[in-house]
Amino acid sequence: MRLLPPSWTQIAIALFLAAAWMLIAARVRNAWPSSGRSMPIDHARVPRVRPDRRPGVALLWCAALCAGAAVALLLAYRHDHALVTAFADQADGGAAADVEAIVERDVAFAHASLAPATFAGLGGRAIRLYYRVNPLHPGPGDVVRWGSDFRGPCGSYSRVVHVMLDERGIQNRFLFLTDRRGSTIHTVLEVAIGGTWAVVDPSYGIVYRRPDGGYASAAELKDDPALLQWNVAAVDGYDASYDYQSTTHLNWKKVPVLLPALRIVLVAMLGEARVEEIGRPDLWIWPRLFASMVLAALALVLALTGWRLERGRAAGARAA
Repeated sequence: MRLLPPSWTQIAIALFLAAAWMLIAARVRNAWPSSGRSMPIDHARVPRVRPDRRPGVALLWCAALCAGAAVALLLAYRHDHALVTAFADQADGGAAADVEAIVERDVAFAHASLAPATFAGLGGRAIRLYYRVNPLHPGPGDVVRWGSDFRGPCGSYSRVVHVMLDERGIQNRFLFLTDRRGSTIHTVLEVAIGGTWAVVDPSYGIVYRRPDGGYASAAELKDDPALLQWNVAAVDGYDASYDYQSTTHLNWKKVPVLLPALRIVLVAMLGEARVEEIGRPDLWIWPRLFASMVLAALALVLALTGWRLERGRAAGARAA
């Protein structure tokens, strides 16, 4: 059997697990209580006294390992971004075009080229586990490499097209269709074209238009069900529940309790209209970049804590 070289993600996971193991081991060794029983000691066989354990040094080592894992994940993110950029280059083939043509071409190319994946068809066991447990869902690079999220392709396709348009300097944002309970049921994009936010649906390959040839906005699709039906009549398998009656630019239920509470505070401070314009941060669509930032922050906390412990220990030694 041919062994494949480890990816940057696998290296990052290994480093992170090593850091966690070292931190836990250091804490257990220092916190484990003694039994309190006196034992007879053979002084002739007592080894040399071990130096005092230094938890500060252990924390600094853990910080270094977390920093290494963060760098590995950052390199993996750069690779993912380059993969999506190459995918975008395939769409245009080097040909110049205006904004409208680029949007039409990118949506059509992503719809035709990306693979709607099933859980069983994702490939290796590690890939299936990653798709299942990743709270941020597959990133654009994952979708290009392995296929869309098995729970539904709409978010995966929209992420890839979002990055493709960003690479061309075309302003766009996510739009989430929600049900009566506020849960997301579908993901599309709004693209700034001709002074309006035109709706495009990469998972169905739709660029919504009005009968006069102009681009249709989410408000127009909501107010005119006939316009929505006119656009989707020829689309096979279009879900009738995607009616644009309830939409949002940020899934406020993505993180239970925390995000809803934050929304209440922001509404009180900024007002409902301004809060509705808050969109999803791009950091959320890149799982490896997000994990890299988290590990970098953890490394900083561990490093500062370890440095303070070692500084206090040195000061205590000088005072003694």
